[in-house]
Amino acid sequence: MTVKSNHVTIKGIKDGLVFLFDDTCEFEALLDELRYKLEHSHQNILTGPIIHIDVKFGMRIISDEEKEALLDILKQKGNLLIRSVDTPGMVTEEDTAKITTMCGMVRSGQVLHHEGNLLFLGDVNPGEQSRAPVIF
Repeated sequence: MTVKSNHVTIKGIKDGLVFLFDDTCEFEALLDELRYKLEHSHQNILTGPIIHIDVKFGMRIISDEEKEALLDILKQKGNLLIRSVDTPGMVTEEDTAKITTMCGMVRSGQVLHHEGNLLFLGDVNPGEQSRAPVIF
């Protein structure tokens, strides 16, 4: 089997590996490519010391069963230690309805305070203070 797709990207970082999964492909294709890469094309990473890995699903909405199936494949390899799993999921319309949009300029010394999530479009000068749970 020759894998020509790039549904699974394995990147080296300072203290381990990051597994990036394509969020647009079919889940079964993702599993197949992961198995292939771990068993054939990237087997040299499986013969060394313990490697910490971070798993990033992108914007894919994934069920608990799918997540466990994918993590089980990674856990079968003895020296891969899963450090973190990032599943942010997609932003729904309900989430975007909770974002308040503001336009303008915030000058030095001014304080911009908002109770909810805030999308601020405009100039923000040094010395200003913005306070909100999430600022985009």
